[in-house]
Amino acid sequence: MERITVPKRDGWQARCEEDGFSIHSIDGLYWNEGYAFRFSGAEIDALDDATAELHAMCLDLVADVVQRGHYQDYGLSDEAIALAESSWRSHQPSLYGRFDLAYDGRSIKLLEYNADTPTGLLESSVIQWRWLTDLGLPDQFNSIHEKLIDGWRRLLFGHPSSLHFAASQCAGAEDWDTLHYLLDTALQAGCQRASSLNIEDIGEREGWLVDSRGEPIQALFKLYPFEWLAAECGDALASTPTRLLEPAWKLLLSTKAILPMLWRRHPGILCCWSRISPGRWPPSPDSGRRSRCCRGKAPTFLVWKTAASRA
Repeated sequence: MERITVPKRDGWQARCEEDGFSIHSIDGLYWNEGYAFRFSGAEIDALDDATAELHAMCLDLVADVVQRGHYQDYGLSDEAIALAESSWRSHQPSLYGRFDLAYDGRSIKLLEYNADTPTGLLESSVIQWRWLTDLGLPDQFNSIHEKLIDGWRRLLFGHPSSLHFAASQCAGAEDWDTLHYLLDTALQAGCQRASSLNIEDIGEREGWLVDSRGEPIQALFKLYPFEWLAAECGDALASTPTRLLEPAWKLLLSTKAILPMLWRRHPGILCCWSRISPGRWPPSPDSGRRSRCCRGKAPTFLVWKTAASRA
């Protein structure tokens, strides 16, 4: 892995905005065209393999938690647990998730798994690919866009082709840019009708979730934490025929509680560091609430796989 200096495109800000990427200069400078990282094929393979293995470990963890009813480490309500368990047992599908990894060319570290409300899609796919082609640089290991379209085709097969996409009216441009990009990929996948709305405008009628016009929502993609949704309208979610993406079982992965749980299940492969000893997890309710449920940039735990442990 090598950090290299590259020239910035003329008018790169306008170029980004043409593709729907409005937050390129948030907090001063978010999208930085002055530098890039170059990887070897072996390094890309290692990252790809580790991601696939971590995903398999996470699915195995959910299956075991649901089978044993072992929810005490999560700090979830009974209503949220019931939703998660029901969605897993009925094999409700998932579209995507995002592993946040740290990599130094030798060890691959999992900082967090955002399994429920990941953003960063647009800049990781279309914007990055456009940058690459504009500069005439070599190929890039980047199939996010194509895999999203394939994922929508898989989810839409044999199901209603009308989708609603929702985020909070209080959410920032990062959420809405991501939501509109996902809506566009659904249309490219063959969805016949897709629209966006504020999640605060969703109601309930005759069991269905409905939009602001009272129209039943056949399928809802929500860029909104499921634990918040469960707390606000858990009774309606328990019986609605509306399909939800991401599904409720992602509640069991979109939490930092999974890091010590993975460490326990895979000794010698995954290691866990924390100010709280893994053997003393879960901590007290007051000290553990933020570490279990927080989202964003507050990594309480660090899980890593070293090159030596992969041998």
